[in-house]
Amino acid sequence: MIVRAASLLFLAALAAASSGFAAEPAANDSTLFRWSKPGLRIRDPRFSPDGKELLVVVRVHESATRILIDDLKGREKGERHYDPRVGILTLADQRFQEIGYGRQARFSPDGRAVVLIVQANPSTLERSEDLDKFEGNYVALYDREKRKTRALAKPKKGWGFHVAPYFSPDGKLVRYLYEVPAAGGTYRFQLCEFDLASREARMLYEPPRVGATPGVVIDHAQFGDRLLAYLSLPASATKYALEPVELVEQLADIRDGTATERFSWGRQDLPEQEMNRAMIIDAGVMIFDGGWRRLSKEGVPGNPVGPQIETGQDPGMPSPDGRLLAHAVFVLEEGSVLARYVALVVEEFDTGKVIAIFPLD
Repeated sequence: MIVRAASLLFLAALAAASSGFAAEPAANDSTLFRWSKPGLRIRDPRFSPDGKELLVVVRVHESATRILIDDLKGREKGERHYDPRVGILTLADQRFQEIGYGRQARFSPDGRAVVLIVQANPSTLERSEDLDKFEGNYVALYDREKRKTRALAKPKKGWGFHVAPYFSPDGKLVRYLYEVPAAGGTYRFQLCEFDLASREARMLYEPPRVGATPGVVIDHAQFGDRLLAYLSLPASATKYALEPVELVEQLADIRDGTATERFSWGRQDLPEQEMNRAMIIDAGVMIFDGGWRRLSKEGVPGNPVGPQIETGQDPGMPSPDGRLLAHAVFVLEEGSVLARYVALVVEEFDTGKVIAIFPLD
């Protein structure tokens, strides 16, 4: 497993530090942030427009040993014990303001609001992320001044769930994906938007089904006057929904319900597909396809920039100006093939200089 040199230095310093993380890593004069609570993971970091805050998801992480001990002692936990919670972490003073149960939170262009996916139903102590735990999840808006959350759109009759919300650059629209159960245990993927002024929702695009296999909208982003979607389309027809099929990965313009290809990765199998993700930046778009690349004004990925990301590592998320990268760091458990999350690290995108570290405990 390969990580940045700065991260390796950090991990070495971390191992030498006390359990209270009193020692500060020597690497790059970085700041060791002490905001953390025992057993909480920090994931899915998203920078504020000014780069001074992070929207994060915190979630209880307990070792198998701890779970067994608690079970033997009969300790009771609330039904939302393992549910993800969204909050805002200020980099300067480490203040953490919790918003509520949810995931995939994104700042508005002016930083005054947050759009998020609300975790509609308790996970009932389940630690897994099965699709049935997402049913009913909906897109909502959090007003930072009023500290209130209101639903924008909900799945019809609780059927299916919403994911991947973000604001349009002018802050007037919220776009998101609506995943709707379909025949054969598959899902239909609809790219939708919600108009904050009219309070109306509408579907913008649904990829075609080829035989028994539906096309998938992996992600979406506004790029200038273009609405880009990262699509995964079946390369050939299949008879059964779960039958293996090659997928064609492409970046496409969405307009008037149709998709026009801008760039294609060609045919890929599932492991390759899972490494590809479109990532949204306030001032434009970057895309991750095994490495970070900036899009040209024509919407075409350029040469790789920033750190080299190994397969299975967290690609992180750049700041709106492309200067910083926030990402999770994992290490292998001693004598095991399992990776363990140890910290969230903020570093300079091009140099690897560590700016801040948020340890697990």
